[in-house]
Amino acid sequence: MQTTAVLGRYHLSEDERRQKAVELAEEIDRLESKRRYKAELMKDLGAEITGMEGKISQLSKTVRDGWEYRHQECTIEKDYKAKLQEVRIR
Repeated sequence: MQTTAVLGRYHLSEDERRQKAVELAEEIDRLESKRRYKAELMKDLGAEITGMEGKISQLSKTVRDGWEYRHQECTIEKDYKAKLQEVRIR
């Protein structure tokens, strides 16, 4: 006599149903956890991307204009004899 496995409808026992229900609840819990993790990652990545876009914009403007604001060492010369006070910064 030969035996073989076939795919067919199998009715679960009460213990098997409880076990599957626990497995279902755990899987739903894991899914929700992954969704929260994904949301946090997307938020962090979004902030990082926004920062990078801001830096690119600033660098683009600096390269295009050829200048930027900086703190620099300088000497101030005041001309007190002129009718209008002239200040030169070097």
